[in-house]
Amino acid sequence: YWVRDYGPWYIFEDRHPAIVDNIYNRPRPNDDNISGVFADYWGIPMYGMRLEHTGGNMMEDGRGHGVSDDLVFQENLQDYGINETTVRQRMQDYLGINPYHVTIDPQGDYIAHVDCWGKYLAPDKILIAQLPQSNPRYQYYEQVAEYFETTNCCWGYPYHVYRVQEPGGYTLAPYTNSLILNKTVYVPMGSNSTYNNDAIAVYQEAMP
Repeated sequence: YWVRDYGPWYIFEDRHPAIVDNIYNRPRPNDDNISGVFADYWGIPMYGMRLEHTGGNMMEDGRGHGVSDDLVFQENLQDYGINETTVRQRMQDYLGINPYHVTIDPQGDYIAHVDCWGKYLAPDKILIAQLPQSNPRYQYYEQVAEYFETTNCCWGYPYHVYRVQEPGGYTLAPYTNSLILNKTVYVPMGSNSTYNNDAIAVYQEAMP
């Protein structure tokens, strides 16, 4: 399960598809081998990037900018002795990612995945979750939002940052973990209808 986390990452070499494979950060060896199965099935090359990484903690804008939280630095240093400079270089060499926006993990949770709090909506638009001010993690989400509000997108001006309200606590609100497929956006719904409706409205405003 969690195929987004362990599945293949696709690249193009002179318009020919290939796969970049990571070391899956869970002790599930069969899942970790799936990229090779796909490469064999499709008959395309596969390259081992030699980084511990997970799909849930990676998003990219299609123009060379990428976003993760700092779990990628922590795990590679802790488990393989790979420092931040090397991580950034391999992300550029294998995936063409530069700049690589690596932020704090605002949720402070064990999973530390960017898809739990952020989502690229376009090369110049990004959705960031927002918690009530009474939540002890509120300031960390605001810190990440401010980072993107003051950081240039690939077209040379600051990101348009959209906020989606989440109740915090144990109320399910997975709105940033959406899937954009052509002109349809699939948004997972939470357990509070008011927050659900507000989240849909934010997507419709950002992606009319």
